[in-house]
Amino acid sequence: MPKPTHRGHGRFSPGRPHASTAPRWASGAVALLLSLALVVLSAGPTPALAAAGGPITLVVNGAIIPCDVPPVNIGGRILVPVRFLAEALNYQVNYIQAENRIVITSGTGTAPAGLITALDVSRLVEVTSPSVVGIVSFHRVRDEYGRDVESFAFGSGFVYRSDGWIVTNDHVIRGASRLMIILSDGRSYEVPSLDMVVSDQLSDVALLRVPLEGLPALPLADIEKVRVGEPVIAIGSPGSFRLRNTVTAGIVSGLGRGLGELYRFIQTDAAINPGNSGGPLLNARGEVIGMTSLKIGGGYEGLGFAVPADVIASIVAELVEHGRVIRPWLGATLEESWEAFYGLPSTTGLLVVEVHPASPAARAGLRPGDYIWAIDGRRTDTMEEVAAALWSHAIGDTAVLSIRRLGTNLELRVVLDMERPSDQ
Repeated sequence: MPKPTHRGHGRFSPGRPHASTAPRWASGAVALLLSLALVVLSAGPTPALAAAGGPITLVVNGAIIPCDVPPVNIGGRILVPVRFLAEALNYQVNYIQAENRIVITSGTGTAPAGLITALDVSRLVEVTSPSVVGIVSFHRVRDEYGRDVESFAFGSGFVYRSDGWIVTNDHVIRGASRLMIILSDGRSYEVPSLDMVVSDQLSDVALLRVPLEGLPALPLADIEKVRVGEPVIAIGSPGSFRLRNTVTAGIVSGLGRGLGELYRFIQTDAAINPGNSGGPLLNARGEVIGMTSLKIGGGYEGLGFAVPADVIASIVAELVEHGRVIRPWLGATLEESWEAFYGLPSTTGLLVVEVHPASPAARAGLRPGDYIWAIDGRRTDTMEEVAAALWSHAIGDTAVLSIRRLGTNLELRVVLDMERPSDQ
């Protein structure tokens, strides 16, 4: 199985090696455009909109709709081109010239997904790129002469909340002595204190805050609606900030990709390079479906991976509430079969290599040499499946392990009353 060659983090000093978790043996049509016909969507004073200035973005059923005649705000009355609104809702729009009438025929009422065109991408970037930031992480290192010097590395991130909360990858900020955020317009801000940074190494998700208000936040997508083959763009700062907010386009190449990590990833062929780490992977509606994290190189092309939106949401919620992610701990070292490691069908489950003393696993009677093939009745052949099964529980819950010991099938009830240690 090819291993990730980097996690998209541009660095001017030696980078953090990728920790392998491989087994020990493997390392409308329309008659007229009607573009000038306008629909009044709302009335009344809207000082915020009037003061905002600039083009107004039309979003229908969550999809950004490009308009060659854009919506306008006239004295608080929001006027939208009827053609674009109607067609986005899958209605038929016709102009009957003899009767001087516009006839709109109801359709399915849902906006078709469609494909990203050059105009769509341009508008999508215009709307979303102000929410993408660059991140400089400074590190204290020893140079070749033994002197204590400061090196720096590049990464990306995106605005999660308008009051200054920014999401990036853990590996972008890990070990930093100080951090700087660079907005899309070039303004820079130093994170006042590392106490305003919380992260989770396992999921590679980090959350930091700068003392700014009114930042344009990006919404997270519903991961259940993401489909293989749908178009996406990635925005980030590959290489250096001279290339800040570089846009690459592609599709969702795969979902639920296991890479020997404890979480599954979204795969994309949108180009991801060092410095892209922590930047958003966006769908045609301008929603974050994932956060770019790593790629596979070494002769492979177009194999980029992103942390899914649902993982980002759950991890950020934990970080905000607890400052860390609380996971129950089994207390055993497991190894996948060679078939499972390479994505082939496996029937053996996971080998128990070691059971930690006084752990929940030890108290339940799990032994080295046992094979765990299911947890709570759900088949487990990979580390990601074991992690998903265990981490669906809260601390104090009981999990049922289905194991095979010397050819005999057994069930063990494990009380998950211990939190996973930070070094495990």
